[in-house]
Amino acid sequence: ESERSKRVLLDNIPGMAYRCNYDEQWTMQFVSEGCVDLTGYRPQSILNNNEVSFSDLIQPEYREPLQNEWKKAVEFKTPFRQEYKINSAEGKEKWVLEIGQAIRDDSDNVAALEGIIIDISEQKEREERIKYISEHDDLTGLHNRKYYEEALSRLDSEINLPLALLLIDIDGVR
Repeated sequence: ESERSKRVLLDNIPGMAYRCNYDEQWTMQFVSEGCVDLTGYRPQSILNNNEVSFSDLIQPEYREPLQNEWKKAVEFKTPFRQEYKINSAEGKEKWVLEIGQAIRDDSDNVAALEGIIIDISEQKEREERIKYISEHDDLTGLHNRKYYEEALSRLDSEINLPLALLLIDIDGVR
């Protein structure tokens, strides 16, 4: 009953549950069926790096930072939580949220990493849309005053001098 209950839970999370080695390839020992929807690969393709390693799915610019964050989480025995992009088997770019932790043996060595990886692409698209709306004029599509004030405060430093800003009042253009 416990195994059936666990299987139902794992098969219904919006992403995949995993257990992997603590290595550079994140060699998967177990992945749930949600792997197919998330990555486009069958679990057998990712298990033990049969066809592809999970590391290969992670976009290159995120690999080293993720490894560094995992090292910190393992060293300080804290939970791991990061957002990053992967490429699915179909070549589709997806934003994911990974939540996990190190599993230790009796000698306090890392036996594996366990966690879940959830597709958050829709959430990221909504965030980008909200950011775009907050930084652009809805009539012209140009950056708005708020954006320029933030950019000016960000750029106003010795290293960027001299700095020039040109403002044009277009209230009459409607």
